[in-house]
Amino acid sequence: MIRISIDECVSELGQWESTDCVEDVVNAVLSELPPNRIVTSVSVDGRQVLRQQSPEGLKDSLQKIRDLQIRTGDAHLWAMSGIERSISDIERLQKSLILAAELFRENRTAEGNRIFLRCVEGLERFMDTIVLTRLAMKLDFQKLNVDGISLARLERDFSLILAGILSCQEKEDFEGVADKVEYELLTCFHSWTRALKALSNSINSNA
Repeated sequence: MIRISIDECVSELGQWESTDCVEDVVNAVLSELPPNRIVTSVSVDGRQVLRQQSPEGLKDSLQKIRDLQIRTGDAHLWAMSGIERSISDIERLQKSLILAAELFRENRTAEGNRIFLRCVEGLERFMDTIVLTRLAMKLDFQKLNVDGISLARLERDFSLILAGILSCQEKEDFEGVADKVEYELLTCFHSWTRALKALSNSINSNA
């Protein structure tokens, strides 16, 4: 029997009888949230489903899982902290990714892979923070741009770059990982930093 909890409160199963998958439950929760709150995390059997994976990551049938946890948060707090948190994530990740790439090029793959695997978790959290900040601030990434590139495209490019890096890592193509980190990901990070700092300055000037 599935256990569904929302912000640590176990929900009555009866109200979910008409739902088929995780996405249905999340959408139902979203429809009932007050305007000042957003869904911040969804965990299926202890595995967090990242927001950028939607809708694929939310298609699990309720009949196939045992535990579903949904957490919500204050949208205003996310709007205030999300941008600075994202900038901080980039600065921290850049150093570790550059080090991992250097180790891969020196054929010190064991050391490089150990650092890189930690970076992957950070990269996924960074993109999750970007998505949550966009939702909390009600930003239209199609209309916002940096250097002539919309933030919507920047968001898609980041996901594609990360997928390409992970593909190289799975094939143990560590030279390919280093190339994508140095020539694609760091360039994407540069654009994100410019965009996020511009957003931050705009918010502060309007405060």
